[in-house]
Amino acid sequence: PIRDEYPDCIIRRQPKWMDGKFITPFHKDGEAHIYWCDGTFMFEREQQSCGYVSSLHYWSSDNKNHVGDKLQYTNFVPPLGWPDWSRFCYRPGVSLLRLENDSDSDERRVLVGQNLYGIHPPQDYPKYEHRDIVPVNTSRYFSRQNQLLGDEGAEE
Repeated sequence: PIRDEYPDCIIRRQPKWMDGKFITPFHKDGEAHIYWCDGTFMFEREQQSCGYVSSLHYWSSDNKNHVGDKLQYTNFVPPLGWPDWSRFCYRPGVSLLRLENDSDSDERRVLVGQNLYGIHPPQDYPKYEHRDIVPVNTSRYFSRQNQLLGDEGAEE
């Protein structure tokens, strides 16, 4: 195997800034999402909690801090009425925007955008200006016209 021949070899399938542990605003005390350099991940929840990044792309060649990806869960249980084969094809996408630190701390900040309708990652979200209206460890909903909808939920 290649690892025997090259023990120091690292197989990297995503940018280095995406590696590590991120605390999300989900659940009362937050939910940790952990990503490894080979694109595998684990979330601290029961379902849709592990798998790998099946695809990743930069939205533009001049901005390496804004990517779109699709996740393949290895423990996805299709909802009632979905065909069994969908467990292998359900790949929700998100957009990630890496923000620079404002302080000397090691805290990493990433804004995540996800469409509530469909599974494709949104190319136009998140934006750098969202950093001022989406506090750390919170979620916000925006309309397709970039209007903040508040904390109540998604646009009808």
